[in-house]
Amino acid sequence: MAHKSYPQQAIRRREEGTINSIITLDKKGELYNLEFENHRPKRLKKATEMIVKNFNFPAPPEVVLNDKGFLKIKIPVNFILR
Repeated sequence: MAHKSYPQQAIRRREEGTINSIITLDKKGELYNLEFENHRPKRLKKATEMIVKNFNFPAPPEVVLNDKGFLKIKIPVNFILR
């Protein structure tokens, strides 16, 4: 998922990196939980949180849901300055 905004302070500080997010979706594709494996740089973590919380995920196929009706996936979000 490409997103066009980059945190302004992160641009000034030339911060780049990958934030590894772990999202849990319910059977409707709604965000149930959001976790992070890494939190640095902090501005990029906050930007990732905003992107993921505002993204419209499709409902996952029933075959990939766990026994409680959730799908847990790891998504790396890359921040690259050009």
